Amino acid sequence: MIAVIIKHCRGAEVLYGACNGSDGFWTAGQREDPTQETSFVWKVMTSNSVDKEMSLNYTNWYDGEPNNLFPMESCLVPRPVFAYEWNDGSCTDQRCYVCELDL
Repeated sequence: MIAVIIKHCRGAEVLYGACNGSDGFWTAGQREDPTQETSFVWKVMTSNSVDKEMSLNYTNWYDGEPNNLFPMESCLVPRPVFAYEWNDGSCTDQRCYVCELDL
């Protein structure tokens, strides 16, 4: 199972409809270095359970994000309150998720 990676705007629009009514959804986006506010990558588990990191070639951060406002905001979460622009959120919050979607 692979958490979703948003590679372009068209893909993002489809995903937003999949979690209608939730306060955002989980992605594979995570903070690469906890000490660096803006160091996000896509983290993917490969078949042999080893993390593979991919750079964020497409981004859609909400103005002022990522900001690590509360300690440990290490996960990338598109949120409807920000018109699905991206927010750094706590990885322990309960949210909708999409594992894979072929476009």
